[in-house]
Amino acid sequence: MTALSLPLATILLRWVPFFGQVRSIQFLAMLGVLIFTAITSAIIGYHMRREIKKSLGRKATDEDLSDVETWMEVRDAEEKAAARKPPFIK
Repeated sequence: MTALSLPLATILLRWVPFFGQVRSIQFLAMLGVLIFTAITSAIIGYHMRREIKKSLGRKATDEDLSDVETWMEVRDAEEKAAARKPPFIK
């Protein structure tokens, strides 16, 4: 489970005693939101890791995904790469 979907999972686990009182449609809706969040956060994490790998040339850790300094390094590396490219000629 990814970091983004973890808070939703803890919220659902706190509601376990109340599941008997919740209608099945509401439960399925909550479960759908949880699954959607888990899938989208996994996809976003994959893309972010790939961007760090491409720019910095190293494997991204979980801390890198939320570290501001890492993203500043990524931005600087992308700017340097863009400066090395020849200008577009019409």
